Amino acid sequence: MKKKSVYLFLALLFPILIFFFLKFFGRSEFDIPIQYESGVPDSLRCTPHNERGQYFLPDSLFKGRKLQRANLFVGDNENEIFHLKDDVGDTDWQVIFLREMPHPETIKNCILFLKKPWTAVLVDNQKRIRGYYSLTHRDDLDRLKIELTILMKKY
Repeated sequence: MKKKSVYLFLALLFPILIFFFLKFFGRSEFDIPIQYESGVPDSLRCTPHNERGQYFLPDSLFKGRKLQRANLFVGDNENEIFHLKDDVGDTDWQVIFLREMPHPETIKNCILFLKKPWTAVLVDNQKRIRGYYSLTHRDDLDRLKIELTILMKKY
């Protein structure tokens, strides 16, 4: 009987110890992948380039705008953005609507590589593309909220 109570006590204590160990010594860190680290494939480009290495958005895309920690370029389905600002907050990130820019189709296809079904692109403060999202899908909206929060805390 005494052995059983010792084993039961250890069986109950072990998960509690693991929980406290992970709580105090573990770190939950997530990273958002950087798109096109080794260059943009020729299949996506509008004009052929020999350029290899990390792809950065051109400065002309941010002309007249202050570069924020997170920049969300939206092509279509703009209605969902207003709910996003309520959920994430509206500091340190900005929404840039492609319809307000000159030559929106060229920017959409040749600079941001925004193809269907995606309607939004997340860009960090170093002008690197961090992700593509479809604002009509709930899963993509949830992922965008999480990745915006991570980007705001980490960078």
